[in-house]
Amino acid sequence: MIPDPGRSQDDRSLFFFDCRLLSSYNTPSLSLKIKLMSKVTKLTLLLVSGVLVLSGCEKPATPFPKAPAEMSIGSPTAQVLITEFSDYACPFCARQHFQTLPLIKKDYVDTGKARFVFKDFVVHPSAQKAHESAYCAAEQGKFWEFQDKIFENQGNLDVGSLKKYAVEMGLDGEAFALCLDSDRYTETVANHTKDGKVKGVNATPTAFINDKMIEGAYPYETFKEAIEKELSQ
Repeated sequence: MIPDPGRSQDDRSLFFFDCRLLSSYNTPSLSLKIKLMSKVTKLTLLLVSGVLVLSGCEKPATPFPKAPAEMSIGSPTAQVLITEFSDYACPFCARQHFQTLPLIKKDYVDTGKARFVFKDFVVHPSAQKAHESAYCAAEQGKFWEFQDKIFENQGNLDVGSLKKYAVEMGLDGEAFALCLDSDRYTETVANHTKDGKVKGVNATPTAFINDKMIEGAYPYETFKEAIEKELSQ
């Protein structure tokens, strides 16, 4: 509400939706009620010759800084680089995520021997927003935790469910929803998928132990053998 120097019968209501004026009136009065039908963060209102002028209408930005272009754990100077291309709707990816990766993390990432990098590789279109949502969670420091939530709920990856998971995890739900609805990480996910195709990825999960490709959800022993081989060189 802007300051009202004195109400008059010329009071009018203005309705905005996504920075578009839906209805307006010429009025000599500064007594105006602003009803925001969408989230608008900055308005400049000027009264020029009895005509209301709206400027500076902007959609809000998320209050959190943008997440890194790729997510990783482990020492950046580790001898072995493990890069995984994964799809959140892929059941084999979920199996590898919960059964194999924790062992790799314990034996190699946490000990400083390997660095793990996650890359998106969208095979199922239904997983697109899930991939983007993980980066929205990353803005609030919860990428890996939200990734667990996604893999635990592969049958419910619609936007509404993703927003619900964020709230359940204690994230700022409004900021998360704003991030997800803005398509802020669509390009990030697309770039990861393109990178995978350049490297010869055709299916998920696909991992690289340095330059050695392992396609498929193999048991921990397969990864251990490949990692140990790289460490011995």
